Amino acid sequence: MNEDAFWQLIEDCRPTEPDPDAELLLYTPDREYKRITGEERDRDTRYSYESCSNTEGWAD
Repeated sequence: MNEDAFWQLIEDCRPTEPDPDAELLLYTPDREYKRITGEERDRDTRYSYESCSNTEGWAD
């Protein structure tokens, strides 16, 4: 594959909108922590990870 074909492939695979199923991946560490330790993971973040909540972060 030449470099032009590579970059075209990257462009063709670029998401055009948020994937609603991708949010499930954000909960994987919490589920696994509970599965392994039996305790809830106490985790706070300054960023919201709710789907589509960070509209400023999406490309135009």
